[in-house]
Amino acid sequence: MNRYLLYIVIILVVILGGVYFFRRDKSAVAQDVHYHASFHILDENSTPLDLSGIEYMSISPCGDEEEAHDAEKGEVHLHDSIGDIVHVHGSEMEWGDLFEYLKIDPTGYNAIINENLYTNFDSVVINPYDRALFFQKGDTVDSTLFNSVPDRKYIEKVEELSETCSSTSG
Repeated sequence: MNRYLLYIVIILVVILGGVYFFRRDKSAVAQDVHYHASFHILDENSTPLDLSGIEYMSISPCGDEEEAHDAEKGEVHLHDSIGDIVHVHGSEMEWGDLFEYLKIDPTGYNAIINENLYTNFDSVVINPYDRALFFQKGDTVDSTLFNSVPDRKYIEKVEELSETCSSTSG
């Protein structure tokens, strides 16, 4: 009987140790992922929405240990009153996550992401230094509108100047 109890205890310790190890490891990886991409969302007049207002900003700095980012899911956000740079924490964050953060319904929009047209973009993963232009379905856009989306040089400048955030990958 004592031998069976010992086996049960060993099995429980292995299971609990494995659960702890894999949950901890996943959290560490998600918190280490941090990069930026640029975007514009056009209104019905093909003018970029002004997303630099406080209502769109995350107040906590990216590196703030007290407010850890959701390590399981990851997150996207804006801050420093810069409304055209998305901060990405998590390796599988999608452009639809940005629209969810901004509380904008993505179904009325098409997108040009890195010069590729998407009629359904919400499941497209955001990559470091991506450029995305979102425009209303039925509208046509020309290359000058896409070229108005900030480029990698601008993103890198923002990373250098940012008071609360810098890139750790990319």
